[in-house]
Amino acid sequence: MLKKANKLSICKMDSGLSQQWTSYLINNSEHRQVEYGEIQKNSKTSMLAIMGYRRVLKNRGVGNISFIQLNTAYIDKDYKLLHNLLQQLFLEIINDGKFKIVLDKIGKKEDGLLILYNNHRNDTGLRILNIAMTL
Repeated sequence: MLKKANKLSICKMDSGLSQQWTSYLINNSEHRQVEYGEIQKNSKTSMLAIMGYRRVLKNRGVGNISFIQLNTAYIDKDYKLLHNLLQQLFLEIINDGKFKIVLDKIGKKEDGLLILYNNHRNDTGLRILNIAMTL
């Protein structure tokens, strides 16, 4: 019974994250909502639809954040701005816990932010935590 309850709570958590992420990507745009709906129809899961739509947006230049913007926020210790810029760059919801991990990993590596940025530019499909964990 415990395993079933755990699966249900994970599904609810995934569902909630998917809804947040979808809302973030659609950004109150009727056009984007229709586009996302078309992708979702052809996707097996919500997460695959999100990744597909994220790729579409990236190909349009959405989320183009310069390293200078990121670095300025980091140097100024404007972590609220940095958090927001990283979400825009990765087109991903980054909760506070993930952000703290990313910040910690960046701080422990010389040029950590630059490495994170360059790795993202090399493969924009990667999620932030996947890159941060390699720092």
